[in-house]
Amino acid sequence: MFRIDAKQSFSVIPFSIISQVGKKIQVIHSGVWLLLAVPLWLMTESIAPQIVQAYTARVDLLLDRLSEESYGTVLRRAESTARAATQRSFDQDILVT
Repeated sequence: MFRIDAKQSFSVIPFSIISQVGKKIQVIHSGVWLLLAVPLWLMTESIAPQIVQAYTARVDLLLDRLSEESYGTVLRRAESTARAATQRSFDQDILVT
């Protein structure tokens, strides 16, 4: 049916030559990946915005009620004090939310 010929001719290449060619191919392959990857990375960094990182800070304020001061007056004074403290927080650290 099938006949296997045991006397096939092979061209024998020494392993040292194969390993040298393999190293050259590997270096060329790595270089091609670097030449493709770096511009792609630069393009994605320029197009896509960076992730914003912020954190929350707390400020404790103490507000004393003055004599014969109404609730509305205390509330207005508390709001203005809170706004001023918040602005100072933002001015000191830009990453605070």
